[in-house]
Amino acid sequence: MPRGSREHRQRDWYKIDVDTLRGVLIFASLIGVAYVGYLGWDVLEERYDRGKYRRVLHEARDLQRSLRASQGLTDYADEYTTARANLRSAEEFATEERWDAALRGAERGRSLLARILDSMQHAETNGQAQFISVSREVEFRRGERGDWQRAFSRGVLYAGDYIKTGNGSTEIMGIDGTVYTVRSDTVIIIGRTTGLEGKTTQRSISLTHGWVNLSTASTSSTIATPDASAEVNEDSSVLVAYDGTRREGRFATYSGTMDIASSSGQRRSLRQLEQVVQRGRTLSEKRRLPAAPLPVDPEDNLELRLDETDQLVLSWQPVPGARRYALQVARNRLFVANIIDVEDRSSTSATLGLRGDGSFVWRVAAIGDGGITGPWSTARRFRVSPAVPVIEQEEPVLAEAS
Repeated sequence: MPRGSREHRQRDWYKIDVDTLRGVLIFASLIGVAYVGYLGWDVLEERYDRGKYRRVLHEARDLQRSLRASQGLTDYADEYTTARANLRSAEEFATEERWDAALRGAERGRSLLARILDSMQHAETNGQAQFISVSREVEFRRGERGDWQRAFSRGVLYAGDYIKTGNGSTEIMGIDGTVYTVRSDTVIIIGRTTGLEGKTTQRSISLTHGWVNLSTASTSSTIATPDASAEVNEDSSVLVAYDGTRREGRFATYSGTMDIASSSGQRRSLRQLEQVVQRGRTLSEKRRLPAAPLPVDPEDNLELRLDETDQLVLSWQPVPGARRYALQVARNRLFVANIIDVEDRSSTSATLGLRGDGSFVWRVAAIGDGGITGPWSTARRFRVSPAVPVIEQEEPVLAEAS
């Protein structure tokens, strides 16, 4: 082979290798720059979380000192204990240098302490209502532009506050004694308490959409939908529901009386077990509701053992005019995330298959012609104790379909 050909091939090989090496070096440099940048950003983010955690923790400790010096902290013992647990957890994360988790825990603790202090300072001055009980996802905000906050028992509400239930439910008491049971997927707005000439003050709320049950005491209460307004008279129990998409509302009186006026000027006065449906600005004629069923068995607060029985029969008295019955079984008295929720019971009993332990509540309602539903019965409780050895906790089921 001629010498020139061998040298030419060597130079070609050397040239290709240099080009490849140059590309590899450039690529590696880019990777290195990106990695250094990532590490630098990570370090900056960690420093930010650490600094903010220390500021938030300092603010939370100041709130704790203010609360310990205040009167009435025992009324918020559960919430205060939860806040302290969040702060302790935050400090544990900080010792492990997990600053993002530490910051989240400190912020939760600070937020809860601030709400407790806010409630204590204003409970007897500007508060218009108060959360009595909260189950699952319930939030509130101060006015049109406030931040949504998690609701908690005994939290104080003011005029203009919004309450939003996702998959949760809550009970709220107004300063006039009116109790509102706000069901899931509902938004209401707290109104002002107004003084009426010759009468005591009156509570009002606005229902944007969803379902609300009201029970008034010695004063009347007003609830407004976008197309109608209802005055619930004293010592009355009612249901008001509104579907904003369809512009349809339902006004039902379970006890006492209620006066309804639509935005078009129509008026209806409801007595016990009467209902009116609102469609747009029009009110329907009154219809009669079926009465609430009377539970028969089992007796309230029944105790059962899984090693002695695996079934429980629920029964109730028949309601005149009822075509079928709705049955609910849940773990809490607000009936959120029901274990059993059916509307097809043709008989006045249902057999539950017991598969796990725990405390449960149940209630039943009658459904008349045209699907019109009456009030729920009084809820009854039963408790299932575990067999020995303890089995995995499960929910009751309907053991038969009739």
